[in-house]
Amino acid sequence: MLRRSDVSGLLAVESAPVRAPSDTGRSDPSEDPLISPDEAQGVLKSAGLFASGRTISFINLKGGTGKTTSAVTTATRASEFGFRAVVLDLDAQASATFMLAPHEVDQVKPFIEIWDKPAKISDILIEVSPWLSLLPSSLDNSLLDIHLSKPLSQKTAIKDACSHMHTMGHDLVVIDCPPSLGAGVISAICASDTLVIPTTPDNFSLRGIDLTIEETGAIAETFGLPKPQIKILLTHYDRRIKLSDAVYRHLQDKYPDMLIKQPIRISSAYAQAQEQGKTVFQFAKAKKVQADYHALTTELLRLNRTTSP
Repeated sequence: MLRRSDVSGLLAVESAPVRAPSDTGRSDPSEDPLISPDEAQGVLKSAGLFASGRTISFINLKGGTGKTTSAVTTATRASEFGFRAVVLDLDAQASATFMLAPHEVDQVKPFIEIWDKPAKISDILIEVSPWLSLLPSSLDNSLLDIHLSKPLSQKTAIKDACSHMHTMGHDLVVIDCPPSLGAGVISAICASDTLVIPTTPDNFSLRGIDLTIEETGAIAETFGLPKPQIKILLTHYDRRIKLSDAVYRHLQDKYPDMLIKQPIRISSAYAQAQEQGKTVFQFAKAKKVQADYHALTTELLRLNRTTSP
């Protein structure tokens, strides 16, 4: 569901100023044809904007922040841009697996079955579309922390799995982490180039940001790894509510280099699209959400010429 303007707009020289978003109109679809992932990839490569071998984890010690929805939707949009993307579902609740493969949840083999055998990944990988795959989860993944009790396993387990998937030809791995800081999440941090911390506009969610940043730095130092880039994403944003706007501006002031410019606005479109078995990009009534996640994906993948590293 990517349109030609979605790709050509990335080549602009100037970007909009950083501010809380407002509704924007869309061009006539008949004058803005759809573009295939192959075509989108070709445009990005010719512009020098296509980079493969990336691993992005969505992490928050608090549940209910839109972590899974953001991970799945980002991977979906990336696949429409021509990235061969994989969602690695680490959460034993398997929400990402339910979203992407609802008819296969009872038959899936989770990551825990191949954590020490990355060459076996192809045996459990589910193809959601020609450009998007899923490494599924189940309740069995709740035992992953036990298997990764040794520091060396924490450092290498998910890193090796992601490296193997990149070798298989997947350009991007998006990891949906459980709301904890167990061994599995530590391993995901070790494997990631970028960590995205989704947060909702409430004081309890904000308290976890500094803790996550501090722990991430400590983990990278302990294992002798470079610190991953950290991005903070405000979700459930409602500009009509003063607290939402206050939290957005607080994040701008405190984390100017980490904050994702476009917050994710609150919407019922997620649930409605899921009920119909669609992504938000296939759901006609989700224009606001589509714009927000389009902006998130382009910023995370550095698809805009003006996006800073």
